[in-house]
Amino acid sequence: MNMVTDRIQKTTNVLHRIGSYFTYNRDAAVVMLSGGIITTIVSILVIGLSASKGEFNTPIVVAQEIGTGIAPAVAEVAIAIAMMKYDRKHRLLGLLGLLAGLISLPGTDGGLFIGFILILIGSIMSVFFRGPYRSTPAKEV
Repeated sequence: MNMVTDRIQKTTNVLHRIGSYFTYNRDAAVVMLSGGIITTIVSILVIGLSASKGEFNTPIVVAQEIGTGIAPAVAEVAIAIAMMKYDRKHRLLGLLGLLAGLISLPGTDGGLFIGFILILIGSIMSVFFRGPYRSTPAKEV
């Protein structure tokens, strides 16, 4: 059991070290924003093609396409923009972005998986962001 705990601790330390390389959390927000834009474009195209083929024959199908296609994609873009504005809430917004990305998987395959992968990377960067490393001056003796 200790071996598994040690590996988890080492992995967490590596992710924290990677997160501290970024000066600002805007890098994660830009990655999430690009993933959200890709997912939005793909979901609009999928809904447009489905409507042109006449596949929207029941209200349930329409609600499913909007609920798992357009709504999470727009939420991903809004979360990424909020992450740029509210820098202190990066962990919460990163987790919300990941949740919106997971919800968009069944509808449009997360923006053909490219958008989902970008959202996943941005969420991980956001959750493990610790701020830049600042050295403190040595104490005088």
